[in-house]
Amino acid sequence: MIALAQGAVALIDAEARILFVSTSLLGHSLDNAYGQSLLDDIHPDDLPYFRMQFQRCLDHPDVRIHTQLRTFHKDGSTRVFETVLLNKLKDADIGAIALHYFDITEQKAIEIRQASNGKFLEKVGTVLSESLEYTATIDRVVSLVLGYLGDWCSLDLLGEDGSIEQITVANANPELVQRIKDTGFHRLVSFKPPSPVATVIATGEMLYVSDLTSEMLASAGVSTDALSSVRDLDKYSFVAAPLKARGHVLGVLSLMKSCESGRYDEDDLAFIKEVTTRIALHIDNAQLYREAQHAQKQAALLAEITTLLAESLESSNILQRLARIVVDNFADYCFVHRFSANGGLYRAAGAHRDAELCGVVNQLLECPIEPEGQQYIRTVINRNLPSLTRDGNPLVSKMPDGPYKDMIQRLAPNSWIMAPLVARGTCLGSLLLARSRGSPQYTTKDVHFVHELARRASIAIDNERLYRESQEASRLKDQFLATISHELRTPLTSIAGWAAILQRKNIDEKTLGQAVDSIQRNVRLQTSLVEDLLDVSRIITGKLRLDPKVVDLQPLVASSVDNMRSMTDAKSIRIAFIAEEQASPILCDPNRIQQVFWNLLSNAIKFTPAKGKIKVVVRRNQANGAEIIVSDTGIGIAPEFLPFVFDRFRQFDGSTTRNVAGLGLGLSIVKHLVELHGGTVHAESAGVGQGSTFRVILPSAAVAAAQSMSE
Repeated sequence: MIALAQGAVALIDAEARILFVSTSLLGHSLDNAYGQSLLDDIHPDDLPYFRMQFQRCLDHPDVRIHTQLRTFHKDGSTRVFETVLLNKLKDADIGAIALHYFDITEQKAIEIRQASNGKFLEKVGTVLSESLEYTATIDRVVSLVLGYLGDWCSLDLLGEDGSIEQITVANANPELVQRIKDTGFHRLVSFKPPSPVATVIATGEMLYVSDLTSEMLASAGVSTDALSSVRDLDKYSFVAAPLKARGHVLGVLSLMKSCESGRYDEDDLAFIKEVTTRIALHIDNAQLYREAQHAQKQAALLAEITTLLAESLESSNILQRLARIVVDNFADYCFVHRFSANGGLYRAAGAHRDAELCGVVNQLLECPIEPEGQQYIRTVINRNLPSLTRDGNPLVSKMPDGPYKDMIQRLAPNSWIMAPLVARGTCLGSLLLARSRGSPQYTTKDVHFVHELARRASIAIDNERLYRESQEASRLKDQFLATISHELRTPLTSIAGWAAILQRKNIDEKTLGQAVDSIQRNVRLQTSLVEDLLDVSRIITGKLRLDPKVVDLQPLVASSVDNMRSMTDAKSIRIAFIAEEQASPILCDPNRIQQVFWNLLSNAIKFTPAKGKIKVVVRRNQANGAEIIVSDTGIGIAPEFLPFVFDRFRQFDGSTTRNVAGLGLGLSIVKHLVELHGGTVHAESAGVGQGSTFRVILPSAAVAAAQSMSE
């Protein structure tokens, strides 16, 4: 029986003295064991319990008494034994107490570790379940990990843009933590290969270093000076474990453990994997929850903004309210950029979350956008895609010194998104949302939201433009109807008046001549008005046709000038015709080109006061065509009206009480006729009272023929 027993078998007497032992499990020699008390090697804390069990054995012969106890090995270590006592004192063959005992030290250690690990996981689970805001729970979890799995711990998360953010770093020794941060050793877990964190994120596999070396620390970017101040770190073992959920690496949990307290073993690494799995699931759920909340908030914000944009067609009011809603929900400050009439960009609206910084925003709204800013905005607009900037502080620091930079620095932008405002193929400006230092930086997911926000704002802005244009078109139509009624009635009134005089019987020759001249003059005026209306109708319907011929332009212009001299003489206006150099022949409809010059000259005469000057210049232009310039010293053109001077029915003074007659169609007809000939016409004026200049450029006959063939 003794030979077949596992573990060890001993025989002891009623005083617990050893009579026989098969194998020494405590390091003592068998010879020295005989006669010794079994109680000498039992742990003092377990001795009372063993005495009680031993007494039970004495009181109950032939009954197996099971117990566990701790004993001291000869080498000083503590061992755990499973024992079975069997009282055979009255057995004639044995006459002793049989003791069968097993060394279960390793098994017990595993059980203790598993129980401890289970309690630890329970604590971690409790902390993680308290909140879905992982930034609040991670610090507490790391504190638990620090006390249980290592002397140093850090946690890094992978951002959407591929950057790695160290969420927390802790050490059992606060002084060492500060030294790690001061020396830059914490960059062991940051950002670029061959750093462990970058490696683990790239591979998705755990990295274990049983003994850190100075070479490893140096490869992680720790300087020689820094190594001297953290030289004791090379007494640590290191683990970097991936935080994986749904097949994706979310970050890395890094641990260091002093080699003096034992290196990590396979069981430790397996348990660390279990811990990181739970942390990763929590972070993943928290991120999904945060994304869902974020998406819900964005959808509500878009709905609110869409309602706002539909409330009014007054863009300035809408844009300011839009900026206000955006900063209340999604940004620290916001600007809307629009194009001015001259093509430049300006800030049309803006707002800031902080009431104290609203004054800075208001100052910027009144200031022109700096050339660098204009260029940056135009770059985004030309790409026709939103632009995300993170860690923008270096860009601000590179700005030229001055008041503008001072204002931008007060806003402290750190992350911003700029999106073009485009509707129906037309670029209207841009939308800028910015977050200052201390606020979370924007991500690529935010870019999609801002793009949609800009799209809806663009449609609202363009709807306002279309509404304004329709209102303006309606106003011009009413104005034109009033003008045409007035212009047509004026000659008819004169004709009717003279016709009534002619019906009298006794009319002298002088009165008769005046009547005929007036009637003929007003008929010509009426015919001219009707012809202008018919020309506009032909232009709109595309039925205006040309009868092109190759002609010399100078005689044609000179003839037009001569025909107008009677009108200039009547107002004592001096008109000069200058042919600077022989222009190339042009391919044109002579009658229509004469109509162009007649309209330009009659306009110049009409708007030039008595004793003014008109100059007509014909010359060859650089493209081997002809350029005709008609300039006057008349009333000029207001800057705000200059872009619309060639529009149909447009008159700077459209009232029926204006001093100058006309339908406002002449220049519109001029522009269309010139363009039908493949040319261009431009108007220039320094402002009201500064005169005006009209430049007509027509291609040479050869160029016009080539254009006609290509078409």
